[in-house]
Amino acid sequence: RTTLYVDFQDMVRHKQVLADSIAAHYHRVEPYLMQAVKSLLAKHVPDHTDDDRGEKSFHVSFHNFPEVEAIRGLKTIKIGQLTSISGTVTRTSQVRPELTVGAFTCLECFTEQSVL
Repeated sequence: RTTLYVDFQDMVRHKQVLADSIAAHYHRVEPYLMQAVKSLLAKHVPDHTDDDRGEKSFHVSFHNFPEVEAIRGLKTIKIGQLTSISGTVTRTSQVRPELTVGAFTCLECFTEQSVL
């Protein structure tokens, strides 16, 4: 497991300034939160920080965030901020891959031709 679950209200009670910074600038502080979890685990559970392929990445997940937005109420002003959303899933569909960059290489002359 590589996610630390944190009750946001505990953060507010412990350190209001930190909670406000995380909420307002989550995109900026996320790498530091990930590093903090990794450092905490390295100190207390050193065998858990590496796997067979190298280093693991660790994440922080907040729950009990006080402001819940309706999914239709999301605006661009919220980009980069910690946001809790609510909504109802009405249908799902299969995820289909989309080709965004493509190229072909000629097997005779090795010329590469971009297609997108």
